[in-house]
Amino acid sequence: MLTREPVSRRILRNTAVAAGARVWLIACNLALAPLVLSHLGQDRFGLWALFWSLLHYVLLLDLGVGTALVKHFAEHHARDDVAGLGALLRVVLVAYAGLSAAVLAVLWPVVGWLPSVLAIPDTLVAEAVVVFRGGLVVLALVNLVTVLDALLKALGRLDLAHLALVVASVPNVAGSVLALRAGWGLPGLVVVVAGVYLLQLGLLTVLVRRLLPAVRLGGGAPRWDRLAALGRYGAPLQVARLADLLNYQVDKVVLGVLTPIRYVAFYELGAKVALLIHEVSGMLVAAVFPAASELHGGGDRARLWRLYERGTKYLWLVTVPTLAGTWLTAHLVLRAWLGHVSADVHVAVLTLAGAYWAVASLSMVTSIGAGIGWTTPMMRASLVRGALGLGLSIALGLAWGYRGVLVGTALALLAGSLVMLVAFCRAFDRSLRDHAALLARVAAVNTPAIAAGLAYVLWTAPAAEAGRLEAVQLLLGAVAIYVVTYAASIRLSGIVDGEDSALLGDVLPVVRWLARPVA
Repeated sequence: MLTREPVSRRILRNTAVAAGARVWLIACNLALAPLVLSHLGQDRFGLWALFWSLLHYVLLLDLGVGTALVKHFAEHHARDDVAGLGALLRVVLVAYAGLSAAVLAVLWPVVGWLPSVLAIPDTLVAEAVVVFRGGLVVLALVNLVTVLDALLKALGRLDLAHLALVVASVPNVAGSVLALRAGWGLPGLVVVVAGVYLLQLGLLTVLVRRLLPAVRLGGGAPRWDRLAALGRYGAPLQVARLADLLNYQVDKVVLGVLTPIRYVAFYELGAKVALLIHEVSGMLVAAVFPAASELHGGGDRARLWRLYERGTKYLWLVTVPTLAGTWLTAHLVLRAWLGHVSADVHVAVLTLAGAYWAVASLSMVTSIGAGIGWTTPMMRASLVRGALGLGLSIALGLAWGYRGVLVGTALALLAGSLVMLVAFCRAFDRSLRDHAALLARVAAVNTPAIAAGLAYVLWTAPAAEAGRLEAVQLLLGAVAIYVVTYAASIRLSGIVDGEDSALLGDVLPVVRWLARPVA
């Protein structure tokens, strides 16, 4: 029998581990970006961003199977169905092997003319073809990693899934630095990426075998009906993924066609900072999807709603100050990170931060909705967001260039998020006023900290034009002022209550202080 621990304890543990792992991975990513930029230049950095964007689109060819894996693995786990879990794992691995072979055969020659569609300088065309074809090889490894990663998450072992990511990040950083300093350029970075995914695949295989020694991949021909069931559930979510990719990745492709490729680099650098908000939300809700699937499988709707309500409050208490802090200190972050403040990068941070928050603020909606099978409304809302994003990015990009694309993305993400929230409230008989009231309360709690942070930034503005070290010092000062003021405001407001203290106090003792009643 597969052993399991209480859902609440598992969520807290996995959330803590996911947060630590994501902080580490974000730090590695941010550390590598200026290094890649300095060694390769703006055009090749933009090409590297396009490499990852196009890879994300090719991953959609699994027709939603990968999106459904966590839910279906979790349901087998909840029933202690070891045989069914093994049969499902077997058919997915066989299917992904065939898919990877087909994609390689079909897209290998197609990649040859792809650079001619994009605004890639003639001197980089041959290099671009090598890089994009390398991405097809990487795809096969990513698919296999996705399967085993989903299995660990379904077992409630997000800690081990994130451990594999952290371990693999070390050779990723070391290998990337070596490739850049040795002058291997973009092809060298592609080789490093392939090696890192191969290492991660090996680590996940070992972890899965230790957790599930009774699971066997043998035992007869694959049951293709199981694959069809995955596709039926995953197809709406896959459409939602496509729509999200239109918002998060298509801008780079649009810019690659409409503008010089250096603007792809500007967009990517700004997006890396703005996406910190999305990463923070991911830290908080990483453990919710499998837990929601398990609670839904047991028919426990009351606990599902408590999970949603409490989780949304925590999510907004963390992401609203993250957004405000990003807007206040974006110039300091860029100077400390890149050594200078580019107006094109800065405007990308300011514009995209608010847009990404609109999506991140609904992370509990999407995580619980996916866990309970609320896929069709999510698909419809995502289609609205994706269609708007593509249309507005192209239309405003043609009219206003780079900044028009930024505005188009922001408008689409804001409108699409509102559509999804309205649909969620209607479907589950919840009032939109409750969400508005909670958001207004969280914003009010942040107001003193925003005022203090703004005063500090304006007072130190002349010093912010100095070097990286001074920018780091000013940034740390701004963070300290915001955190202290915000903590005091939370304590005085009473927004964190006794139930929060009982739930989180053992894991985060500071919550007990924040929840102390006003004298």
